Amino acid sequence: MIQKTEEDNSTKQEVFPTKPYNTLQEGEIRGDHTYFVGERVNHAVSDEEAAEDWVFHPRNDGLTEAERFRKRFIECIQEIKDYCDKNCGGFRNCKGYEECPMDLDTEHQLLHDDPKKVA
Repeated sequence: MIQKTEEDNSTKQEVFPTKPYNTLQEGEIRGDHTYFVGERVNHAVSDEEAAEDWVFHPRNDGLTEAERFRKRFIECIQEIKDYCDKNCGGFRNCKGYEECPMDLDTEHQLLHDDPKKVA
């Protein structure tokens, strides 16, 4: 994305928030997707197997969960950014999944996705 700044009328490139994106995506995979894949295949699966499914297995609408997540993340990026600004110092200070203060319920609220409907 390119934005013009009002102060000097120059342009600047906004960088996609890769670390927060990956952090929330990891939360979705570890928090829900591993369970739902296990239910679908009738046995426990590892986080790695769930991640492979996330990227490669299209759903009924033809999109993978990774594609659906990217769409939701972009649509909800301002709400996510506001939460991160308030709770952990913003996107630039993201410390990754293990240290993220956002619980899975909050993540679902911010992404406007109910895992019972998405699954």
